Amino acid sequence: MMKDNTFYRIVAVLLIIAMGYSFAGCNKQNQVPAKEEIFAICQADSDPHGIKNYNFTRQDLLDSWGTPIAGDSLSYRLVWSYNDKFLVAEFSSDDAEKIECLYVSFSQELVYLFSNATVIYVSRRDGGVTDYDSCLMLPEQWFSQEMVSNLKPGSVIQIEFDGNFMETFPEQINEPFSFKVSGKVLDSEMEALEKQARYIRDNYTGEQ
Repeated sequence: MMKDNTFYRIVAVLLIIAMGYSFAGCNKQNQVPAKEEIFAICQADSDPHGIKNYNFTRQDLLDSWGTPIAGDSLSYRLVWSYNDKFLVAEFSSDDAEKIECLYVSFSQELVYLFSNATVIYVSRRDGGVTDYDSCLMLPEQWFSQEMVSNLKPGSVIQIEFDGNFMETFPEQINEPFSFKVSGKVLDSEMEALEKQARYIRDNYTGEQ
């Protein structure tokens, strides 16, 4: 009888230990917020590169959010799509599992002026107003061939990337997450657009 009690006690202890490990695993999984929560936190945060000091790892993110659209278990950056934007996790160069920062892509609109060799010239656009005194040169390799062939003067391009063109030079951007044509400027803007395009051609591209 004593032996039977000992056996049942051992089984009970093993079950308690197993449940403890299972609970710890669930607890760890619960440390990773849902995409909706991270999106809300990052959108409300003043730091354009999100908030830091997360207590979960690369593998926790992969287990919770599934396969990213860009990056793998060794990449410096993982990217997931969410709500027409992108959630981005960047990792420490010293520890591939340690999250350096987690943030949401930045949206900005640009207006296409013209292309020259392998460069696309655009002006910034904010709140439906185009700044024709500004001009940015973007490498054509960022765009698909189909998109380049469909761009017309005045096309409004929406870009999702990891910064803000008011603070970031295009050459400092690692790689945009996406481009899409979201419309066209009003006909009343075309005169200002053509004037800016002529000025850039004459003064900066060597074209006459």
